[in-house]
Amino acid sequence: MSFWNTVMDAQGEVRYGQRLIPSLIDDIAANDPDRVCFSFPQTANLQDGLQNLTFRIFANAINKTAHFIQREIGRSSMFETVMYMGYPDVRHFIVLIALIKTGHKALFSSHRNSVAVHADLIKRTDCAILLHTAGFPVSGILETCRMESLCMPDLEYLLDDSPFEGFPYDKTWEEAKNHPVMVVDTLGSTGLPKPVVWTHWTLSTGGPYRLTPPIDGRPTLWGVFTSCKRAYMALPIFRGAGIGIGISVACFTQTTIVLGLPGQETADTLKAIFELTDLDAINARPATLEEVATRPDIMARFNRLEFVAVVGGALSNGASEKLSQHVRIYTLMANTEPINSVQSASDP
Repeated sequence: MSFWNTVMDAQGEVRYGQRLIPSLIDDIAANDPDRVCFSFPQTANLQDGLQNLTFRIFANAINKTAHFIQREIGRSSMFETVMYMGYPDVRHFIVLIALIKTGHKALFSSHRNSVAVHADLIKRTDCAILLHTAGFPVSGILETCRMESLCMPDLEYLLDDSPFEGFPYDKTWEEAKNHPVMVVDTLGSTGLPKPVVWTHWTLSTGGPYRLTPPIDGRPTLWGVFTSCKRAYMALPIFRGAGIGIGISVACFTQTTIVLGLPGQETADTLKAIFELTDLDAINARPATLEEVATRPDIMARFNRLEFVAVVGGALSNGASEKLSQHVRIYTLMANTEPINSVQSASDP
């Protein structure tokens, strides 16, 4: 622990690794309201362009949702679990922070899980409430599990620009750092997916990494990532990697997270995103990048990027060799429990 004590003692004005995301969002909304945290398709047709979400509107949407949750199920003093199943959009981030504010923790079960897996996770986490978006298929869960269900407000209402009553989060880092905030599931490669609880500390792990001194002149990857202005996240938003990377990068750096069409993390989607906005970086699964490696028309655009981060596995040697001719490739070492590890930038 002496290494980490040294790192944490190196704090300056910003308390990296000791900031609570709900409070940080409110602070940014008050002091830098027009800063853009997320950018996402306006409609199911990418040709209609992207919509920028500022911290002011993001915080407003969180407050609307927190008041909705408090009105429908009340606050929790025991970090009760609320399962969220919904259309893969920014409401995943909104729900996460709103539930933290009301004292609950969110359960995110992969949309690819069977009803039996959903039910097992619900039982393991003592979850009795299901929050879902309108039209999302949850009947199988409700028929299998005895749960109270709530329908989430529409995204259009949440992102309406009208000011809404605040919902303060007044806890300090020392008070809340070990409080549970969300539950994600493992991939289930050795049996049924298992629930893993993340705390405020878990979500903040990237913060102190930027204080870690370079090794042989190589900065940590978190330090590299903080240099980006706009990063495309081609990851499932309902899995731990998508939620964790999305909310932590948007809040702890100056980077805008660009989202594509839900469930369409393909080479063609990436090509369309390139047509709509400038990008500095891409976070993607190996399958997406393997497809890109067969498309010279898309690889040529990688020359504009600072880096590509591979999440959830490793690229084949062939794909890696092709892509690395255009951009620096970083393979993130991570798992569901600690999210990520300290990594230093590798050679080009």
